[in-house]
Amino acid sequence: MTHNLWAEVAQSDADFRINGEVAVEVAFQRAQSRKRQAMEFLVVGDIERANRRFQEAAGVLAEVLVLDSPAKRQELEAEIALIASMRHEAQRDSNLTSKMMSIDITGSSRSRGRRSA
Repeated sequence: MTHNLWAEVAQSDADFRINGEVAVEVAFQRAQSRKRQAMEFLVVGDIERANRRFQEAAGVLAEVLVLDSPAKRQELEAEIALIASMRHEAQRDSNLTSKMMSIDITGSSRSRGRRSA
C-alpha cells in the first residue's frame, strides 16, 4: 500500500491524511487474502507460488507497521513472524502448513477487531 493510493482518494493534496487504523485494517485483510491464496497453492503443491503469496502478505503488513499504535504494532509483528514461520514450514511439509494456515486464518478473522482499545 503506497501513500500515492491514499492521495488519489483525497480531493487535493491539502486534504491528504492517512487514517492509520483504516490503513492497518485494510492491510490486515489483504494479508489474510494472500495467506488464503498461499494455502490454496500449497494444497495443489505449488510451493513457489505459495511462497510468493507469503512474501506479499508479510510485505503488506510491514508497510503499515509505522501507522499502527505502538501497543497494537506487536500484533502485526507477531503476524509477520507467523507468516515467516508458515513460509519456512511450507518448504518442509506443505500439507501440514496448509492445515496450520486454515486454523490460523479462521482464528485471525474471528478475533481481529474484537479486542479492547
